[in-house]
Amino acid sequence: MLAVELAAEATTHFRPRGLCASRQCSPNELLSMMRLAFDLAELEADRLYWLMRKWERKNHRFPLLKSWRLLDPLQAVLDQRYWQSDLDVLLASELDECMSVVKLDLDNFKLVNEKLGHSAGDEAIKLACALIKEVFGRVGEVYRRGGDEIVVLAPGLAEQECLNLAEHARRLIAEKFEVWGARRGLSLTPTASIGVVYAVSGCNAVEVTALLDEAQSTAKQLGKNRVVNLACGSNPHTNRPTIGAPAP
Repeated sequence: MLAVELAAEATTHFRPRGLCASRQCSPNELLSMMRLAFDLAELEADRLYWLMRKWERKNHRFPLLKSWRLLDPLQAVLDQRYWQSDLDVLLASELDECMSVVKLDLDNFKLVNEKLGHSAGDEAIKLACALIKEVFGRVGEVYRRGGDEIVVLAPGLAEQECLNLAEHARRLIAEKFEVWGARRGLSLTPTASIGVVYAVSGCNAVEVTALLDEAQSTAKQLGKNRVVNLACGSNPHTNRPTIGAPAP
């Protein structure tokens, strides 16, 4: 507010377009004009926005920003329109030295739609989104990429910490959906195949996205219900062993 008051005082000599030359703009008037004139998409590409979001995630009881972003059609997590542009901005800004990116989808999800119908499928997606937000909501942004695919961007999250959270999410999803499916008579309940990419400074969005798809696809191919990790950039370990495989 001190900055706004200073800018308002300056309008006595440097008048913004649209102000009457006969008077000075008050701080509240200036704030109103800024709200009308400011493109929120520009703010989302600014370093300050992501610093504020980082603070909010750690101090969720004291939000700094009013939410203007759209949620996905099920109103569960952020809409898919944001995740790719956010990935571009976060990698380009070098706000953090590293970033962990997570992608998952539900195994056996087709069976849910076939046996129980699409309304139950929507319910399953909402449950999965809620569980991922519970695990990753304090460290990153959660998006629905489409269908039953969920993506997490976690700037500054260390590799091993992300792997621990991904494994926790995998186990949580398996446990919760075992109960959820049993109540609905499913013989095969949803689990999660999870891909994780650890990106360091210098990675580009195209490379990270390709690795993310590869990691998640590999988790499917290796038997589902597991976490596969790939690294991007200067990290010497370009491939990691699969972790979180279900017990035999």
